[in-house]
Amino acid sequence: MDSLPLQIKDSIPGYLIKGVEAVEVFVDSEDENLIKEAAGKVAEALGGGADFISLFYSHAPDTPEKEKNLIESFKRNLELLIHKTWVEKSDEGSKENLLENLEKLTETVSSGRYIESISSFVSVVSDTVYLLFGQNPEGEDFTEYSFRIDPDFGFFCWYVRSVAPSICNRGEDTARVAVLLGMFFLANF
Repeated sequence: MDSLPLQIKDSIPGYLIKGVEAVEVFVDSEDENLIKEAAGKVAEALGGGADFISLFYSHAPDTPEKEKNLIESFKRNLELLIHKTWVEKSDEGSKENLLENLEKLTETVSSGRYIESISSFVSVVSDTVYLLFGQNPEGEDFTEYSFRIDPDFGFFCWYVRSVAPSICNRGEDTARVAVLLGMFFLANF
């Protein structure tokens, strides 16, 4: 896990500290109940209320419709961000590739292949961040940079960077929760 540097941890708002602690539980725990509880705390830190948290419980009757709406909102919002971002003429191809990758990602998630979607989700997030800020989100100083820009955005970027490597071998349910959390943030960014 990509631990949060102490100087950043000391300067972020209290509600995000709870989110940071929850991400650590989410990444380290094998207990499904602890994972869902931690996911709820991460969702709260990302601005999600009880309605969003109910998505984690896939047996609820309205879950498929809520999940479909979330995926559509995520896709629409990211498309708007991508289309509205100005790039040099030479980078137009990268922008088009990002839109194609976004389409593939939403198809994969919509079909319930969450583990398969993790790497493409991280790629789409990284490419979008690079498009928006001109900074490589994998760079060592990006975490500090993103927290200075906006603590909520910084927390989201750190979340994606921390969770992605450990989720691929944890099962579809955990991957589902991880991807939906990230989609929720970007659907409302």
